Amino acid sequence: MSENNAPIEAEVVQEVITTDSNERNLGLFCHLSFFAGFIVPFASFIIPLVIWLMKRETSKFLDETGKEVLNFQISLLIAMVACVILSIIVIGALLAIVVAIASIVFAIMGAVAASKGEVYRYPYILRLIK
Repeated sequence: MSENNAPIEAEVVQEVITTDSNERNLGLFCHLSFFAGFIVPFASFIIPLVIWLMKRETSKFLDETGKEVLNFQISLLIAMVACVILSIIVIGALLAIVVAIASIVFAIMGAVAASKGEVYRYPYILRLIK
């Protein structure tokens, strides 16, 4: 509490990143590449990696989006490996279902944010690529 007994509020500052439609489309493609992984193995990691490596120097939006999607894919891989290990006991299979549903929802939320030109921060992930 401050001197006048009013609660102290945290100030949230969001950086505004201007994007053009091409950047938004590539960001959208980064997030939706998650679904390509169901058809082509590792496409969900390779597609955002290629986009990020090509555009990280020229677009702050794609740099942030690419890092976030790659961190999401790495975290998802770690979570699924943990689920496989835990499937020895029944909880691993149940946890895998929860992780799968959450990852689909998060990928769609990321795609919607990218289509608006916003950088989406995936919740509950390890941010290994900074």
